[in-house]
Amino acid sequence: KFDVKAAQALGLKPGPLYGKLTKGESVKAPDGTVIHPSQCVGPTKAGGIFIVIDCPSALYIDSLVSNPQFAPFLTASETSDEGRQAQLVLVVHSLGNGVALDERYKSWVNRFPSHVHHMLSSPEFVPDANPFQRHLRVQASMAAVDPRVYVLPQGSSQSQQPLSSFSDRTNVSVPSSLAVFEVEPRANLDTSKVRSLLTPEEMLEHANSAQPTSDVVAVTMTTSDNDAEPATLAESCAADQDDVNGCSHQNEQSTSELIVCPIGTGSSVPGIYRNVSANIVSVEGYGGIVLDCGESTVSLLKRFLGHPHRNAHNKRIAQTFTQFVSSIKL
Repeated sequence: KFDVKAAQALGLKPGPLYGKLTKGESVKAPDGTVIHPSQCVGPTKAGGIFIVIDCPSALYIDSLVSNPQFAPFLTASETSDEGRQAQLVLVVHSLGNGVALDERYKSWVNRFPSHVHHMLSSPEFVPDANPFQRHLRVQASMAAVDPRVYVLPQGSSQSQQPLSSFSDRTNVSVPSSLAVFEVEPRANLDTSKVRSLLTPEEMLEHANSAQPTSDVVAVTMTTSDNDAEPATLAESCAADQDDVNGCSHQNEQSTSELIVCPIGTGSSVPGIYRNVSANIVSVEGYGGIVLDCGESTVSLLKRFLGHPHRNAHNKRIAQTFTQFVSSIKL
């Protein structure tokens, strides 16, 4: 480790000479004194190690847990290396459905040293929160005006499973936008910049409570019964969302024409109001075809249709992508 204070005390200023010293070269101070690396460079220290595990399916678990490359980092292993175990500070788990709940995987994870932090990215444990709050605010404001045209994106602040069902250790967390894990000088998870994310329903509530301005026309949605009391915008939005989810398939079945729906018109530059170019062509008796599937199109479709466990209508989109995938950029 380079000791800046020691170098400055010897008359050196920050610059290229610092780099030469760290490379083991001797340098001359402005007064002509020769300064050797041993005078301001400490002994070499092994840095921290982090591991990223990508396991998309439970089909890979057996080959993963038996991989000898992980053995030095595991306790109760024939090739355990205490030095390597001490260096290991973080394991990032990028897992597909069902992997984190598999007993084989959980048992294997518990063999890592107890000081190691685990970052778990798994559908069952990461809440489906929307980090794009500005886009959500705009969409919620429009949904408050007319939810039949401007669909409120779906999302949830609650995970399907508690972290305790993955591991009883306290040093387990899920990834958050703007969270930083510091490996040096000591292992530390910094969440000071992580923002609290509003759900679509909370954002809609804010939009409903906001006073309309001259640029926004306040629209009061009513029920189908002319004699009934006017429904609130939130109630109308929820009802119209159900109509959209329940009737879209029926509408496609009842027409013999192609339906072309632009779901992005922002060319190659996405923005808050317009996503990059993408189109869905609905064909009767066949399904949907996505043409020119721009970046984040799949993610946005999921936002508007929800996860399959919350919205069965989303399964039709999954069928769409299995039928036709061309020039797809996630």
